[in-house]
Amino acid sequence: MTPLVRASGLTMRFGAVDVLQDASVDLLPGEIHALVGENGAGKSTLAKLIGGVYRPRAGRIEVDGAEAHFHGPRDAAARGIALIHQEPLTFPDLSVAENIFIGRQPTLAGRVDWARMRREAERWLGSLGVTLDPAAPVRGLSVADRQMIELASALSQDARVLLLDETTASLTPGEVSRLAGVLRRLKGEGKAIAFIGHRMEEIFDFCDRITVLRDGRVVGERETSRTDVEEVLRRMVGRPISELMASAPRPLGEPLLGVRGLT
Repeated sequence: MTPLVRASGLTMRFGAVDVLQDASVDLLPGEIHALVGENGAGKSTLAKLIGGVYRPRAGRIEVDGAEAHFHGPRDAAARGIALIHQEPLTFPDLSVAENIFIGRQPTLAGRVDWARMRREAERWLGSLGVTLDPAAPVRGLSVADRQMIELASALSQDARVLLLDETTASLTPGEVSRLAGVLRRLKGEGKAIAFIGHRMEEIFDFCDRITVLRDGRVVGERETSRTDVEEVLRRMVGRPISELMASAPRPLGEPLLGVRGLT
């Protein structure tokens, strides 16, 4: 199967720190691909390189088999790639519809066509199974609802590749379940989805393949059905979990400092 996006040998450095070294990943249509690793492993950097937020120091990004050069997220969006952040980048004092079509408002006779924009917003939200008033302000909506607004905006721009960066970190279990259902639906429509997360139960629930990063390098890739949590964690930390637990510190001794009633 031809990947929608192929990232090969991506390297990124901030100052003197190599945060990503020779990282490669394929994002296939109709697949949810997990990117996992400890904090600082390079997951978000990899997603931001593919999403056009950063430009790699080395390496190659291909879209539909052709090399792509992104000078910003707008270039990536033009190639059908959307990055959904942990904290949605919405405008709280604008309406739901305005957020979905920000910078792309439909017009009629040189003016914003509000009726059409609200109809289109309702249609895209409905495609995600979400019921929100397109005319309502975004301020006060939950993180989960604001993420759905970002997804609707991406889909309205013909996004075929969705990069979800820690999008479940602030969600309740019920909201995670709703998001998982939406991702499965998008997967069934042939979208390629990269999912960055830390919760293994989520990874093994709805992801098809797992790429593990450690210290800025890809250290393994497995189909979810052909691995388990222990193997994934072992690759994340670089040694068996049994050794990690064995090296845990001894019980703490008596306190050296105590504070009571501090105001």
